[in-house]
Amino acid sequence: MPSTQKWLTVSAVSGTGNSTLTLRASAAGLSNGVYNAVLSIAATNASPQAVQIPVALVVGASSNISITGIGNAASGAQVFAPGELMAVYGNNLAPTNAIAGIQPLPLILAGASATVDGVAAPLWFISPGQINLQIPYETSAGPAVLGITNNGEVASYTFNVTPTGPGIFQYQGSMVPEPSGTAGQTVFGFITGDGDVTPSLASGATSSPEATIAQLPHSRQALTMTIGGENAVPSFDGIVSGLIGVTQVNFVIPSNLAPGTYPVVVTVGGVSSAPVNLTVTAPM
Repeated sequence: MPSTQKWLTVSAVSGTGNSTLTLRASAAGLSNGVYNAVLSIAATNASPQAVQIPVALVVGASSNISITGIGNAASGAQVFAPGELMAVYGNNLAPTNAIAGIQPLPLILAGASATVDGVAAPLWFISPGQINLQIPYETSAGPAVLGITNNGEVASYTFNVTPTGPGIFQYQGSMVPEPSGTAGQTVFGFITGDGDVTPSLASGATSSPEATIAQLPHSRQALTMTIGGENAVPSFDGIVSGLIGVTQVNFVIPSNLAPGTYPVVVTVGGVSSAPVNLTVTAPM
């Protein structure tokens, strides 16, 4: 079917048998940035009957700026979900170092901005070599295009989005802010990448400070945990006021664990995080 994007034209728009589609993109009248469209090809007797092909146009691409890699901001793993904090690495991504000092998060910092599939991405931190941003909640699962603009110069990067892709925040391999506890004790940590939340929350925003615990946004998908392979019972998970793209998880260390260091794994919607360490200490 023909594209509704004015910068993209497709021919032929219909036919029978084998045929070739020709795509033509025009940057006329467009500002620098990354533009996205989806080409839908349908055939009655085909299986599947329709396929969706993402198309991106980069206007203002420059050799002075590049994206060399991305990762979950907590774990560094190549798992990406709506609402997740993402770390973007590259060269000349921003003109200076800056940290967002306001909530909701800004969409532009010092002339640097980002988009995911054409939707502006809130910015946590910028520097020439790294940008931390939130993948907009509006992002759909499947192939996605990240665009970074530094005062008119543009770089793009293609990645895949899944409904969930949890990562646990850690320091030197251990969970933060509580890397240890005794068996039976309740401790807490932070994750990102648990996907769409309920009640819904705007991209770049945090929860209301007046919200009760029951009103705090949490993942729409089921969340479970293990410590050393033993089930750990989460007593709370939610986005508390002040956090953006980050979920706090409170859980009870299984009472049968002997003192030692164990891997902690969080699973959301059937997708498991990379493990981080938690040290179980002897009771005082």
